[in-house]
Amino acid sequence: MVSREVHKRLRRELGIPALVCASRAVDGASGAVCDALTEARRCATMLRGLGTESRAVTTNELAIFSLLFTPGREHEMSLFLEQTLGPLRRYDENQKAQLVDTVAAYFAHSMNVAKTARALFVHANTVVKRLARIADVLGEDWQDEPNVTRLRVALLFHSYVEGSPVWE
Repeated sequence: MVSREVHKRLRRELGIPALVCASRAVDGASGAVCDALTEARRCATMLRGLGTESRAVTTNELAIFSLLFTPGREHEMSLFLEQTLGPLRRYDENQKAQLVDTVAAYFAHSMNVAKTARALFVHANTVVKRLARIADVLGEDWQDEPNVTRLRVALLFHSYVEGSPVWE
């Protein structure tokens, strides 16, 4: 695979970590080159956001994340984020709450209330009350599948999209 060969050569010649992300093959005459470059750039940005310093991949290998890096799908990303996180974000704005941050920390700490409280520098009871508010806003089944997976993915996508010039 070309991306792996380029990765090896860059590592060997430069002696530093290299992140190589190759997009699909395109016809240079079709104008798809810009879209392919955008896909590869967004994919590499996402990998850097995940803490990857040195790797060779293709956009096809990471197709599950294609909503993040495929040009022209930004509206789908916005719709997904609005449907999933929108109610929590609006609640946070209107009530000066921190429900999005709370649910992100809750997931980051394996849904453990005590660890989440420590991470947020609040009492465990505060976390319990916030989780109850999250249930009020999203519905009692927010921690059931597939809801919890959608929410986790939305939080991940949100962290890459929010304020990033790559998606403008």
